[in-house]
Amino acid sequence: MRRIVTFVAVIAMTLGMIAAPAAADGEFTFTDSETFEDVNPCSGETISITINFLVQVHEHPDDVFVRVRRTGTTSDGFIMAHGFETFSAVDGVAQGQFDDPWNNPETGDKFVAQGRFLEVDGDVVFDEFRLVCLT
Repeated sequence: MRRIVTFVAVIAMTLGMIAAPAAADGEFTFTDSETFEDVNPCSGETISITINFLVQVHEHPDDVFVRVRRTGTTSDGFIMAHGFETFSAVDGVAQGQFDDPWNNPETGDKFVAQGRFLEVDGDVVFDEFRLVCLT
């Protein structure tokens, strides 16, 4: 369940902001941070993960495009320096993806968290996630 919490949280925040009264066309940026517990796929241990977001939203009357730059740290020494997330909603089609490469400079261990989804007219076409140790 934790696999898409952050992804969904950012999308929900973004859509909530878009639903608020705003200019018909516009671009805005905001930052946020989320801390949660999950399992390190390399060690199997429960760790605390903090992800920092720089969210850029470009909206039009009938569509929205979101780009998120992500950085983060874990309680066991992993660092994410250049994660990304994209989201778009156009003509009843919503899609998004994220890719978060993590590495531990002290141990050399690496893992990746990746996900993507596609929804058409409210029906989920696919929702994929992977959390894989690379070392």
